[in-house]
Amino acid sequence: MLKRAYPKNRKPIETYTTKCGYCNKEITVPMSRIRKSKTKIVYCSKKCQNLNQIGRKHNNFSHKKENNGNWRGGIMKPCEICGKMFWVSPYRKEKARFCSQICQGKTKCGKSNYNWSGGKTLEIYPREFNKSLKEKIRKQYGYKCFICGVPQIECIKKLAVHHIDYNKKNNSEENLISLCSICHNKTNHNRTYWTKYFNKKMEVYSVN
Repeated sequence: MLKRAYPKNRKPIETYTTKCGYCNKEITVPMSRIRKSKTKIVYCSKKCQNLNQIGRKHNNFSHKKENNGNWRGGIMKPCEICGKMFWVSPYRKEKARFCSQICQGKTKCGKSNYNWSGGKTLEIYPREFNKSLKEKIRKQYGYKCFICGVPQIECIKKLAVHHIDYNKKNNSEENLISLCSICHNKTNHNRTYWTKYFNKKMEVYSVN
């Protein structure tokens, strides 16, 4: 025999008529919502509740910052990319620079990116940079990484062959070294540093 979800003699829900804490729209809500709310403030929708908890203006209704228990004051700053004013907490007023992640991402594109190489496309390796040349360079350095010294047998992949001056057309043996995949990824950043590093290390290597 199926049981009823609610008893027959269930009491009617006690309601309360009040105004939305954000847009002042008149709403009727169960008294249980009023009792559960610590601030005794209710909203007509999730949208109004969220808008009341952020430091912005919407639909000409001013934000009530005092209703947010975490509000500790703040300042308005212009975004360095789009110029839009946005709220910043006092402890972030020196670090905050952008109004959104979209604007922040624009600083890492094109000339702003540390890997910018003047807008040139990917260069194709010449024919002489083939498997036999790569194997010769690995053997020349004892099948070990030129930076960390890890042997190829302990690596998942074969050692990569790296151009010291980052010029793919310069395939002389003095310009090629063997690197493990981890160290090879490191050399893709701060190329000026790594070029100087390899040149100094090659001088020591050639003496020995």
